[in-house]
Amino acid sequence: MAPRTDKVLLSLGFLAIAASILFALTSLATGYEISIYGGTPVGFWISFGVLLIVCIWFLIAAQRLVFGGIFATGVVFILSGLPYLRGYAYFGRYDALNHLGSVRQILLANLDLQLNLYPAMHFLAAIVSITADLSANKSLLLLPIVFSLLYLFGMVLLARHFADNQLQFGVVIVLCLAYPGIISIQMPKLQPIPNVLTMLILPIVIASLVLLEKRGDVRYAGILIGLAGVLTLYHPQHSLAFIMFLTMWLIGNNLFERYHSRHTIHSANLLTTIVFSGTTLLFWISSKYGFAGAIVSIITGLIQTETAVSEISTGGSALQLVGGSLTTIFLRVFPLKIIISVVTIAFVSRTLWNIFRKEDSIEKRQICLLYLSLLPGIVLGILFFIKGTIGQFFRFAGVALMLGTIATGLAIGQAGEFLRQRTGRRIIVGLIGLVLIVAVISSIPVLYKSPYVYQPSEQVTEARFAGYDWIFESRPEDGPGIASLDTSVYRMRNIHYGKQNSVREMRQNPKILAPLSKDRPTPEFHAFVPYHFSDSEFNSSVDRQSAYIVKTEYGTKQHLRLYDGLRFDQSDMRYLDAHSAEVYSNGGTSVYHIRFSN
Repeated sequence: MAPRTDKVLLSLGFLAIAASILFALTSLATGYEISIYGGTPVGFWISFGVLLIVCIWFLIAAQRLVFGGIFATGVVFILSGLPYLRGYAYFGRYDALNHLGSVRQILLANLDLQLNLYPAMHFLAAIVSITADLSANKSLLLLPIVFSLLYLFGMVLLARHFADNQLQFGVVIVLCLAYPGIISIQMPKLQPIPNVLTMLILPIVIASLVLLEKRGDVRYAGILIGLAGVLTLYHPQHSLAFIMFLTMWLIGNNLFERYHSRHTIHSANLLTTIVFSGTTLLFWISSKYGFAGAIVSIITGLIQTETAVSEISTGGSALQLVGGSLTTIFLRVFPLKIIISVVTIAFVSRTLWNIFRKEDSIEKRQICLLYLSLLPGIVLGILFFIKGTIGQFFRFAGVALMLGTIATGLAIGQAGEFLRQRTGRRIIVGLIGLVLIVAVISSIPVLYKSPYVYQPSEQVTEARFAGYDWIFESRPEDGPGIASLDTSVYRMRNIHYGKQNSVREMRQNPKILAPLSKDRPTPEFHAFVPYHFSDSEFNSSVDRQSAYIVKTEYGTKQHLRLYDGLRFDQSDMRYLDAHSAEVYSNGGTSVYHIRFSN
């Protein structure tokens, strides 16, 4: 196209970035939003869509990679920063709350490193909090943005290394923009938790490996060794998987050199990295409190007889009660993942076949090693899946799918170049651009949890923080237990007191919590709040005939609007008003003192 068209689109792209950010900043969340998509104005999505189209134009059609890279950076920044730009106090309902508690523990200046398995993220957030004068929750919200940009940088390095032409490079970069929808299977992947952040820096680590082999520069060996140590401090499980990855890479190198490859690779640096990483990992985890128990738990989990079938069946039955199904979720979440899996396997198989036919190059060998070295992690993930630990399986699958975007992009670019020479550039570029737009857009609805996948948004509001702070400060030391309709009491305690302080106190006094459950969870809990408590009697010991119940916007919208009263319905909410005293309310969170009949 003419340079004038590029200039117009260039201006349009920068305007789209500015408009997207402006729409986000001027539509701050005033309360809990069950869907971040519904709470974000239409103008944001229109301007963001324009930005995405302009980005793909410069990467695929115009092949002006510098401008395409700038707009790709804008896409990643806006997508990963949406909760921060919309003014969310925090994002992440489960483990993310525990990690916020760990950062608070550091800021209280009494962290015991023996009890902290993932200190790198916590210390980084604490440093940002102190130096930028931000709250701990806001400093943590910045990390997914920073690490998503690091992910993009790592993928650019890998794409430059493996791509034979500009079209292949552009397709890989566009596909990697769909990473949230590709790697997010069980949980959203843009929360401030170590598993997520470690996954996002893996492309940089792998890029240092392939560049070390190609250039033989000892500086890359130093970078690789340093990054391997960083993985241990961010997430030991990913560090162990990376050691397995490097070991398979080393074995594969030796086999290629012995039978098929004309390229000699010196393995001393790689072996040094494996030894260093293994020693660091072993020293680190063996120094942690409960190390032996964790090992026993993992082994027990792998040899237990339960399978994943019952868990899936139970989940499917529950979804049917609220008008959903596992089939619907599958059709919304998995097609892009399946396409990437199939194309990756086909591309690697063809590349491997070419190597056996002596059509060898260091890049072809490395692209094969990249995926063959993932096999130990994939096998371990499958074992976890068979034994019912589905979350662990999805963790390994997410890494494989993330790296699968490289092979898929290379395959699409290779096919595009082949067809372009026969049918005309404009037609092929148009088809590839259309496919990539659909791929990225289809990944956006599963970026953040929402009713689209039968999950509420994991937004945490200031009102929710304030409500829990009040009950923790106001509850008498020997008072009744605390329950909540959003079931995160102990995590919110971790934030209020610091995680280690809170865990220590709850072990000494488990009566602090009155858990929500269909049945009494364990004997040490003398009280619990049953589902549909308006229709049930509260089973308690003689001295525990009451409880504090925290009701938040999150809990109310989750149970009434999304799950249609499956656990708590409108009659339970009316029961609170009729049979209990509202002792605190801030507009978004209420605390009730309730006495149940025996």
